[in-house]
Amino acid sequence: MPFTYYSFLVYLSIKLNIMEAKNGNKQLWLSILRWTARSIGTLLVLTSVIFAGADIIEKHNKHAAFLSNPHKGLVIMTVVCFFLALAGLVIALWREGIGGLIAFIGMLGVVIVILNNPDFNASLMLLIILIPSLLYLLYWWLAKNK
Repeated sequence: MPFTYYSFLVYLSIKLNIMEAKNGNKQLWLSILRWTARSIGTLLVLTSVIFAGADIIEKHNKHAAFLSNPHKGLVIMTVVCFFLALAGLVIALWREGIGGLIAFIGMLGVVIVILNNPDFNASLMLLIILIPSLLYLLYWWLAKNK
């Protein structure tokens, strides 16, 4: 894919700098960027918690063994990395740089586990958490350099 996440960050950074040169109001664009990341990240965390709670209740009611999967270690690593990413999004509400980095690293862990096991039944739609983490990192980088 020629349009990578790094090129997206560079494009967005250039676009914001052009907008700043046009209106001279960089603080407004930083605020929009931060609140966009906050709103998307909060929605993702709340949605994930609701679905995880429903899944746990369903498995408890069916008396299903949580780790009946033959790939127990991969399931545990995926869950840990995913909740690390969610924790990073929560931390990013107060500390954008470190929270965005934690969320990004957590989702990279999920991607590595998913790509290393073709039998693993998970969707790459989980990569949507990369969007707010990249927005948080971009905000942190632009705010640090302002």
